[in-house]
Parts: sequence; structure tokens; C-alpha cells
Amino acid sequence: MMAATAVLGLAAPALASPYYPRCAPIGTAGNEICIRFINNNTGVDMGYFKRAGNPVTVRFSYQSGSFRNWDGGWFTAVRGVPTTPYTYAWNGTNPGSCITGYLHVSDGSQYSTGQLCR
Repeated sequence: MMAATAVLGLAAPALASPYYPRCAPIGTAGNEICIRFINNNTGVDMGYFKRAGNPVTVRFSYQSGSFRNWDGGWFTAVRGVPTTPYTYAWNGTNPGSCITGYLHVSDGSQYSTGQLCR
């Protein structure tokens, strides 16, 4: 586990983990959703970096071509450690060459990672 130190007068740290090649902001408070291929491209992993704001009930899905895979169900995300995301992995789903991740919010809004191709 890494500890972060704040220093006055310096820029904020870069967002997103270097382990995720595709991330997209959610709002203006530094929250992000990210996606990547895992396990030699046979699976998909998504992360939600909840860095600010009130608790929110969400779930993940990803799309590859016309096929969409959903996570295990709704969960409540609360603001946490900036470098530790909520994650969900789909192993052995053998996605196509391009994937797009989605974060669904219980109020009906939806956010996209944008498309990631290998």
C-alpha cells in the first residue's frame, strides 16, 4: 500500500492507474472509470476510482461488438483511497479486439470509458 503526501504549491498527482490503458473522467472531482484486457486478452477488468462526492449505487458492464457482459450486481461506492479502485473482472469471456466499459448509476445515468482496442 502506498502513502500519499500532500505538498502545498505543487500540482495534483496524475489520475488513473498506470495499469489501465483507457480511463475516462466522471464529473469534475477526479472520479474515473477505467478498462483493460487481462489474462492474455481472454478477460476484461474494470476499475472505478471514487475520489470525491457522496456515496453512489453503481454497477459495471462492458461491450464487445454487439455483446454486453454485466457484473455481479449493484454496489454502493464511497469516496476512498485515490489510488485504489473498485474493480470487477470477467475471466475467460474471450472479448473481441475492441471493448468499451460502462458504469451504470442507479439514477439511470451511464458513463463510458471509450473504446479500447488491442
